[in-house]
Amino acid sequence: MSDHLTDLQIARYVERRGNADEILAVAQHLDVCWECRDRTFALVDDGSSDRAHQHGAHERGRQQEVPAESWFRRFLRRFTG
Repeated sequence: MSDHLTDLQIARYVERRGNADEILAVAQHLDVCWECRDRTFALVDDGSSDRAHQHGAHERGRQQEVPAESWFRRFLRRFTG
């Protein structure tokens, strides 16, 4: 997988239109890439949260450690079942 996901890859992941290998590869990328995670979150967020989705928002103060199961995966499970 390249340095960052394309808009099409993100859309296919959110809509679960890719094959299992593609979905898994995107999920693994999102576990380590804050920028792509922000872009993906912006697609599933209805805009009611108070945090803006800005390029580099995570680079200013968040640790880059990824837990065994990230909050992002738990969040996406609410929308994908």
